[in-house]
Amino acid sequence: MKNFHIITEKEDLDAMMDEIFLTDMFKDCIREEGNLLHDLWNILTDRPAIFYDPTYPEIERHHFTSWMGCVQRREYDNPYIHDLHILHEIFHHHSMKYTPDVSFAKWHEKMCFNEYLTATVSEAFIYYLLPDLREKTFDFEIWVDRFIEGNDKAFEDKYEILLSRYKTAKEGGEINFGEVLVLLQGERIKAMQTPNPWDFCQMQLHTFSEQNFNFSLVWKDNWRVVESHMKDMIEEYQAAETADDRAWVAMNHIEWLNEKSQLEGSTHNCIPFEKEAYQFYDKDQDIYIKGGNHLFKAAIPVTEDVYTNENLTEAQKALEKAGYQQVNDLMNRIEDE
Repeated sequence: MKNFHIITEKEDLDAMMDEIFLTDMFKDCIREEGNLLHDLWNILTDRPAIFYDPTYPEIERHHFTSWMGCVQRREYDNPYIHDLHILHEIFHHHSMKYTPDVSFAKWHEKMCFNEYLTATVSEAFIYYLLPDLREKTFDFEIWVDRFIEGNDKAFEDKYEILLSRYKTAKEGGEINFGEVLVLLQGERIKAMQTPNPWDFCQMQLHTFSEQNFNFSLVWKDNWRVVESHMKDMIEEYQAAETADDRAWVAMNHIEWLNEKSQLEGSTHNCIPFEKEAYQFYDKDQDIYIKGGNHLFKAAIPVTEDVYTNENLTEAQKALEKAGYQQVNDLMNRIEDE
């Protein structure tokens, strides 16, 4: 970890938008009131927004530092994929609940739920919020393609309920994005639990769900150290009354990360919990091969745009706060239990 950039004040966050997100599509969506990206951006500094560059990218890209309150910047050839990565990490960063007093099994469930919700938002739901995004990202088939109206990969017979509800809502100008997200979550959990063995994308989701189990096994000895520190740090930060006090809390957090980068056995002295980073990296390599990411490069044809910019603006404005209540209920489920 290097080149830390700490943001604690909303006005500083706005000034940094062009450095955090690269595409106008994402930045315009953030500026437009009444959608998930806008709301997420506006609460991001409720806890320290810390961005950093990896010192050893190959190892650190598998290290879950957003759980530790830091978003890793990465280099991508495609700026839209870069912005998807940032969305994924800041959603992790801000939706994470810290529960140091629960059992290991309950903690594992909490972490799985956070990854599941974050992935559904950044790998599926975002294509409803930004209808022009899909043609600009991956050139191979991904799981959400079957749900995208007008896409030649959409399984309209199998997913008629979701597609028809979305189409009807779009035509009426009243898209309930909360309902769309809940439906996508239901389909994703089914794919993870009972995948069709003939469905490559479902099998990928099922395979990659093993990451959660591997992650918990790797962190079985030190998970509570992270959870306790993060819970205390966020509480102290949110109780701070001045910008200087908030910056002081954030700097103390960086010092804690530096301390954890120099634990016994560390060789780089710049990766917090280096032992866990390497252990998870080794397990993740096996999952990536098993999941077929290095093989599956089937090109997806570019389809005609079925949404105009005017449609997108109307869709964004149609997203009411009530549509988020279902999402908030899901995010708070583990904490409430």
